[in-house]
Amino acid sequence: MTIAPIQRSVTVALPPERAFDLFTRNMVAWWPRGCDDGPRTTDMVLEPRPDGRWYRRLDDGSEMPMGRVLTWSPPSRLVLGWQLDATLRFDPALLTEVDIRFEAQAGGTMVSLEHRNLERFGDSAAAFLARVNGGWSAAMEGYAAVAADPGAPFVVFGLPGSPYVRAALLGLAEKRLDWQLRALGRTALRSPEHLARHPFGRVPVLTHGDFTLYETQAILRYLERFRPTPTLVPADARAAARMDQFCGITDCYVVADITMPVVFPRVAAPRLGLPVDEAALSAALPRAARCVAEIARLAGAGPFLTGARLTLADLMLFPHLDYLAATAEGAAMLAPYPALAGWIARMAARPSAVATERDVLMAMEEIS
Repeated sequence: MTIAPIQRSVTVALPPERAFDLFTRNMVAWWPRGCDDGPRTTDMVLEPRPDGRWYRRLDDGSEMPMGRVLTWSPPSRLVLGWQLDATLRFDPALLTEVDIRFEAQAGGTMVSLEHRNLERFGDSAAAFLARVNGGWSAAMEGYAAVAADPGAPFVVFGLPGSPYVRAALLGLAEKRLDWQLRALGRTALRSPEHLARHPFGRVPVLTHGDFTLYETQAILRYLERFRPTPTLVPADARAAARMDQFCGITDCYVVADITMPVVFPRVAAPRLGLPVDEAALSAALPRAARCVAEIARLAGAGPFLTGARLTLADLMLFPHLDYLAATAEGAAMLAPYPALAGWIARMAARPSAVATERDVLMAMEEIS
């Protein structure tokens, strides 16, 4: 027996490209709450390719599969293979299709959803319909609400090559928040306009509507509170304390012992046409090596600094060590610590890191 598909549609005031992006890259922002049974959902991921995975990340560090991508045709069509049974448990033998189409219209995009092949639920079809019919309505209403209220833009003022600017941008990217970079040159840091934003003449500075904030840790924690999912602060007290420790090490020791005496002369000075004091650089290497050794000792065996999940610690520290790894001295320091080097490589491959590389940012913005 054939069961009529579930069909829902909404019209949003976004072009198809942005409507597709919101649906696929920021699903956690509009997916109905209250669907969790057990650990809380912190993110929902669609791997952007045919046969890509579709899964939830949970706050205990685990993943819960939901299905897979059957068709990936941005910005016009997405077909998902739904593999949850009537109790919303994953069943690899079950496959129904959720077909989403994005059709440009005057002033926006019609987003149409069809969940079909429901007869494949067999005797559980009625139970599934009773549970999910309203769920898809809530999902599409939530999607339309997020599309209608993007909120004030997040604007970051800073130097494209600054590790701290990159840390702030990583936070925005990992939270899937729309952001703009106002790229500044070094001389602009002393301008009256910038000193009004940051009296100490540093970067980054974040503006969000009428709210202005500086200090990278403060910016990242603001983003965490503004958008709690995906969470970047561990619930476990010890993991959270270790995260705070890494953030403090970055501010107190990494900058003083690695970034300024080693990374700046090797990476920034040649770009700026500045001379390099080789004797001073050589004298700084033992302190830098001590810092790397301690970070490696504290990092443990997980994929991220504090364990199984990405945290603010990873966002704070990665931009500094990514630069260090690109120098000959840094490569030598990291050689005894393959796990730490592997963490740098994994972080560098994340979409947020690729989108915030210096060359990408330089191409994106005219520097004032």
